[in-house]
Amino acid sequence: MNEKDTLTEAKLLFASGQLEACIESFSQAEESGFDMEDICLSRGAALMALGRFIEASNDFTKVLNVSKKHERAHYFRGLARAALGRYQEAIEDLTVSLAQNNGRGIAHLI
Repeated sequence: MNEKDTLTEAKLLFASGQLEACIESFSQAEESGFDMEDICLSRGAALMALGRFIEASNDFTKVLNVSKKHERAHYFRGLARAALGRYQEAIEDLTVSLAQNNGRGIAHLI
């Protein structure tokens, strides 16, 4: 299976709710060096759904290392940090997200 097929499989697994399997496929795609932003954002979302907030936060940080102003990465990392009780860091991330997309209701609540 080539890198593109691995990424497609990971996205299909994610969409069908097979979170553990999609995380494995996203990790395989990452090892192939395929589109880090897409892989880490998607895998991070799956990790969040499983309550694995530290790993999710790490994936969103990888996205931000490539694209510092990535709104969704800030948003999701903010949610992960809030879940971890790291409220000041969460507020910082969510503030960046809200500056770009004021429609994220949960960000306002946090």
